[in-house]
Amino acid sequence: ASPISAVQAGVVASTSIVPQPPRICIQARRAPSIVPDVLANPDWQPTNSAAPVLPPFTAQPGIQVEIANLTTPLDFLELFFTEDLYALIVDQSISYAQQFIATNPNSNLARPFAWKPITVSEFKVFLGLTLNMGITKKNELWLYWSTDPIRHMLVFSAAMARHRYKSI
Repeated sequence: ASPISAVQAGVVASTSIVPQPPRICIQARRAPSIVPDVLANPDWQPTNSAAPVLPPFTAQPGIQVEIANLTTPLDFLELFFTEDLYALIVDQSISYAQQFIATNPNSNLARPFAWKPITVSEFKVFLGLTLNMGITKKNELWLYWSTDPIRHMLVFSAAMARHRYKSI
């Protein structure tokens, strides 16, 4: 008798081989690749296809900013996040919040009587804490503000005063 029939019959099989279910071979479907076309034209010359031909790149490549005076990571961040960008993000956030409250006055998310417009400095604190949360991982969101000496992160409790975000 085969091991399967012996097990099915309630008899202990004399072999130590346990039959495995048949494996199902599933081949993943892949998106069409453009690699063969690229390899066929390694010099990036225009092909006979109807695709538009791009003009040649004439700008000066490389860093276009004097970096000798940039010494801290914050100096480099300020190359991308300018004061104008911060102001634009804050203005758009305030505009969105006002629109949301106007269209959803009864929503728990709206809290129209507790909401206050943010400032650029508050947004910078929020952005810094959000970036820090990506570096220092915690299992739960509330653990970032924990006052437990083992879990305490001074930067979170010092940067975000609790009274600013309490509902009225």
